[in-house]
Amino acid sequence: MGRPHMGCHIHAVIKFADEISDSWAQTHTHMQTIISDDSFDKQRLNEVRNYVHELGTSGLVVNNLSGFEHPGHADDLADERRRSLLTHLGHLGFPAEHAYYELIPMTPEGKQLNGSEDFVLTMPHDQAVGKFWSVTRYSDETRLPLDPATIGGSDRQVWAGGNTTPDGEGNVTITFSSDNPENGTYWMPVVDGEDYYFVVRYYLPQAGLAGNTAQSIIYKGTELESLMVPKATFNYGN
Repeated sequence: MGRPHMGCHIHAVIKFADEISDSWAQTHTHMQTIISDDSFDKQRLNEVRNYVHELGTSGLVVNNLSGFEHPGHADDLADERRRSLLTHLGHLGFPAEHAYYELIPMTPEGKQLNGSEDFVLTMPHDQAVGKFWSVTRYSDETRLPLDPATIGGSDRQVWAGGNTTPDGEGNVTITFSSDNPENGTYWMPVVDGEDYYFVVRYYLPQAGLAGNTAQSIIYKGTELESLMVPKATFNYGN
């Protein structure tokens, strides 16, 4: 007997996911369309992945002010492209009222972050959050934390309020570089010559966070401000 066609496996996985999930009405119809489409094979799946990746480089999503909440939520933009991209980037994300995420993919000048050039982030250590904040760096190619083998065996993937202390001015400074700067800042190792991005997460955002997040600090006053600086108060009363 021959091996089952790859398209059969794809359909089986999608059908299984649909059967065990309580899908939203807004997505159920799409799932049924794909399940009933015999031409949806590995090539079509790759086309979808490529399309979503292109959305990711278009500036469509730079934070999660909408996209992870349930359909009909006050912050729901009913933008299925945005929801698809956020699901692709991290399907276990929270709505912004619980955990606010900011994507930092480039310098204030709009240049892709790359390990060949150092990047320094300085921000207030004490943030207006009910829980904590964190900074995590990812490979642009795999969208995963870096393999320790590629960064000299380092296990460093995240800095947060709990494993850093403020300097004399109340700030924390993180240096993204391929070599340890050894200058008193917190080193986030990256791979020389490879693109990366980082995500700053604020758990239970409070009043006072707006204007003090990483995107505001990095991009305010630049040509990227209208695209990257969040427009929200984050005052959810948590």
